[in-house]
Amino acid sequence: MSENVQTIKILESLAGLWQDLLKANTDFLSGNRSQEAIKTLLAIREFSFEQTSKLESDLIERFRSEFPELTCETPNGVWKRIREQPGIIGQIFQKSKETLTSLIKSDSEVQEYFAESRVNLKNQIKGTHKSSRLLRGYSQASPLGSCFIDKVK
Repeated sequence: MSENVQTIKILESLAGLWQDLLKANTDFLSGNRSQEAIKTLLAIREFSFEQTSKLESDLIERFRSEFPELTCETPNGVWKRIREQPGIIGQIFQKSKETLTSLIKSDSEVQEYFAESRVNLKNQIKGTHKSSRLLRGYSQASPLGSCFIDKVK
């Protein structure tokens, strides 16, 4: 029974991490999209991915010890088995599934924002290059003369 409690804690921790990441995405998309906000979002994402990896490894080990008759080598295999479990574990699975669905949607919105920002940045760089080429046309060939007079000669 204590092993079952540990499995539930791991599942709840995973769901909590995903909810925190979802909240970070939502805060970023609805708030100020400054460089500092991007750094914060990336730090939360990095932490969440590290913790998720650790928790998934623990979950696989717990699941193997609780259900030795079921073979589960990957997190995906464990989630498939958990989906079939009755009771609180099944409820946690459902909650996690809903959170992941929302997280995937918010991740795609963040990805779209960064894709749009990248395109805008490329366009600004192109405009800067174009205007710098135009300015070179006005440079003086000789430091003693005017650029317009030099062009006429």
